[in-house]
Amino acid sequence: MSPGTQEAIAAVIKKMKDVGDLPVMTATIREITDLEKKETSSAADLANVILKDLALTTKVLKLANSVYYNWSQKEISTISRSVVVLGFKTITNMTVGVRVLDYFYRSPKSKYLRAHLLVTMFAALFSRILAKRLNYADEEEEEVFILTLLDNIGLLMTAYALPEQFEKIRKIVISGEAGKNTASRRVLGVSFQEINVELTRFWGFPPTIVAKLELLLAGSPTMIVSKNDTLKTIVACSTELFYSLHVLEAFWYPRNTQQVMERYFPLLGIPADEGKSLIQTALGDGTEFLDVLQMAFKPGEFQTLVEDFIADFSVHKQEQVVSDAPWWKMSEAQRTQYRKDSMRDIDNTIREGATLNDILLMAMEGILKGVGLDRVILLFPENSKKSLKARMGVGIQLPGDLTQIETPLGEGLHDHYNNAMRSGAPVIVDSVKRPPQRENVNWDIFNKLKGTSFCLVPFSFKGRVIGCFYADRVQSKKPFFDKDLKNILQYKALVEAALQVLKTGG
Repeated sequence: MSPGTQEAIAAVIKKMKDVGDLPVMTATIREITDLEKKETSSAADLANVILKDLALTTKVLKLANSVYYNWSQKEISTISRSVVVLGFKTITNMTVGVRVLDYFYRSPKSKYLRAHLLVTMFAALFSRILAKRLNYADEEEEEVFILTLLDNIGLLMTAYALPEQFEKIRKIVISGEAGKNTASRRVLGVSFQEINVELTRFWGFPPTIVAKLELLLAGSPTMIVSKNDTLKTIVACSTELFYSLHVLEAFWYPRNTQQVMERYFPLLGIPADEGKSLIQTALGDGTEFLDVLQMAFKPGEFQTLVEDFIADFSVHKQEQVVSDAPWWKMSEAQRTQYRKDSMRDIDNTIREGATLNDILLMAMEGILKGVGLDRVILLFPENSKKSLKARMGVGIQLPGDLTQIETPLGEGLHDHYNNAMRSGAPVIVDSVKRPPQRENVNWDIFNKLKGTSFCLVPFSFKGRVIGCFYADRVQSKKPFFDKDLKNILQYKALVEAALQVLKTGG
């Protein structure tokens, strides 16, 4: 590792140490990993560490009694008994996993954190299932589980501790310019995987775990000639598979679900139909995990897509509907399926009582990918409705500071934004250069966004316009068609339905 990379890692880790209650989590993990490194440690020693935290104790006991860990279903009522029945290493890894997952779940720092946490949990569970299928010993299964969890810890910590830098990395990846580790290195000076290694050292994990995380730096193999190759393949397969199945975050890896299975399952000697069955098992185990850990994730965000993938597996083999990133390469059939999936997911999420921000973000991503656009920006009236200002955006070539996108609102103003907000009707601008559309162009916003063809779709609550979607194809320069507007209006209807439910309770 070069001196420059070492300095970058040290700087990133220092920033992470200074954020939130990371020292509290670090202390717990270090106590547990220190016990694991000592040959004289007993079940009582481990129990005493866990029992210091009542919430942690409750969750570890619930997991110890779950079908996932306790196949015999003989009741385990104490932490000490769980160590005897399930083994010292199983309980240490379970406890570390619970502590890490719970820590990030409670964080409000990043709007994307929980989505990545959900993928990480399912990937870790699936890796353990793959290890069992490949006849790994019990302790080796637990090691695979914790390695898959830790293989995403750098991304999770960046989203938590450095949200602004994470947003920059996300934009690079979503644009298709670079993969996640290259994008991370571009922004932070170090890759997510290098952060994984350094964080585990900082937390005091055993040298064997650190060494195996270092092995993962080389990437997944194209053929398996050693047990380390199998390990790297299991971790890569699990992580890429469950990212590909996530509704909003699939762009972090280049392969779609079918391609992930075709890339990794033959290497592991697993037939495609059996792989489908293993995914079903992971889905069931993950649901139980979520319940035990009291993590109120929205099933529609992830689970529905997995179920559809399993149910329609034979169809997916012929024509993929889970798209590759970048999204603008999707076929019309893929877009149609994506719209169906994302709209159903939003509808499910509304029923589950999510926040308005969650619904708006899902709608924006749905419009972006389902319609085939380059950017979608959400604008709201501010300053007692005297101005219209951008709040959120998804897509490519977004301004570094979205809040600079702002325009006055007033009765005497007749640009396209004022007209849309006043009338509540959509506005399509085929070209800012063509009369009569040119006469109503807001040149201040145009100079910041450079969108020569765009669409404005306002949305309402109780008959009053309260916000507006801006959408364009700044890169492809393609015009808007009637079918594009029709599809955007479907997402608008879902947002208005969400407002009705969230604001009135019905």
